[in-house]
Amino acid sequence: MTKNFTLKAILILNILINKILTHNYLPKTWKEAIIFPILKPGKSKNNPSSYRPISLLSTLSKITESIILTRLKNIIYINNIINPNQYGFTNKLSTLHPLLNLTEAISEGFQRKKSTGAVFLDIQKAFDHVWLTGLTYKLITYSIPPPLICLLHWYNSDRSYQVRVKDTLSNTKNICCGVAQGSLLGPLLFNLYINDIPDYTLTKLNMFADDTAVHTTYKRITSVTYALNKHLKLLEKYYDQWKISINVEKSAAVIFTKKRKLPPPPTMYNTTIPWSQSTKYLGIIFDKNLTWRTHIQHTRNKFRKIMFKLFPLIGRNSELSRDNKVLLFTAVMSPILAYGCPVWGYAAKTNINILDTLQNSTIRMIVRATRYMRNDDIRNAIKINSFKSPIQKIAKNFFNSLQFTNNANMINMPSYNPQDNTKRPRRILLDSYNPP
Repeated sequence: MTKNFTLKAILILNILINKILTHNYLPKTWKEAIIFPILKPGKSKNNPSSYRPISLLSTLSKITESIILTRLKNIIYINNIINPNQYGFTNKLSTLHPLLNLTEAISEGFQRKKSTGAVFLDIQKAFDHVWLTGLTYKLITYSIPPPLICLLHWYNSDRSYQVRVKDTLSNTKNICCGVAQGSLLGPLLFNLYINDIPDYTLTKLNMFADDTAVHTTYKRITSVTYALNKHLKLLEKYYDQWKISINVEKSAAVIFTKKRKLPPPPTMYNTTIPWSQSTKYLGIIFDKNLTWRTHIQHTRNKFRKIMFKLFPLIGRNSELSRDNKVLLFTAVMSPILAYGCPVWGYAAKTNINILDTLQNSTIRMIVRATRYMRNDDIRNAIKINSFKSPIQKIAKNFFNSLQFTNNANMINMPSYNPQDNTKRPRRILLDSYNPP
């Protein structure tokens, strides 16, 4: 819409935004959201909690937000305000960085015959339950310029929404807490709200926005539970103080160990969090032995579901051109297989072959190959490499980029020389690497 603005309209919008920044006030109509409820897969239609609210905000509001966001980011990064344990919505960091940090801690523990315990916390409706007065207080403690704090306070205050179902709109409801869903500023404001989350000397924190993992590594397995419980007790007080709700029943704990006898499970809010065989964290499934087989099988099933949906387009009987079929595979399907490969790419050959075989069978279907055609010849014809080649390239680019991050945890991550017998992520960097 804004691309079609006349020069006069752009100049008026420029004056309006400058007035907003000068007077620290946002128009009330820009703080009204339209909510579209989307049913979650496999959930009951009759349960309101089965719907995911998708919030649509004013386009002009988002333009103003982008300007405010740029100024806020500059202040944050110049003063190095963001907690180094927070990887979400920060420059040059992605989900791969906390995943790598956790994987390196676990695999290093295995290498030194130690055990690692991790608790993955489930925060209930984290963005919706932000205490706005508490957020404003924390912005003051971070030495954010007062005019910007005032503008952000008015931005968060007096917001409202309406729910749209088909062509029907609900009555207008006021929002008394939480950062704006669907906004550009919301994720960064949430990061600032939980930026002062307490550390503990015996454990480590991994956060990507509200996805929080607490982990620790010890040779004595009972020390794992002791350290986790100490940190969880600190987190209880912190979450209660800042009105953050934890769903203990949906939280998970995994003990990564080669020992048969397990220690007592950790507890939070007087509720035991039992040890699980595996858990999903940031799209990657961690199994207790860190073999990655559970994750790879999950990826295979996810890939097959997407393939089933795209089958009318990429199947043998589809009239779509081969080039377009290959484009669909490389743009939509291949990223599903490769996600997180710098973390799990060193897995055993038998596990990697599960995805390699899946890729080969899909490519053969795309080109309508006969049983006598070799996989190597098919890949060469359509210019697609074997599965190992692209994941190794992705991993090399990722590990080379670590030196350009300004995150203390990434900079101080223990370095080691990868070897064929080293079962740690960097083994995939070896030119001669062939999964054992």
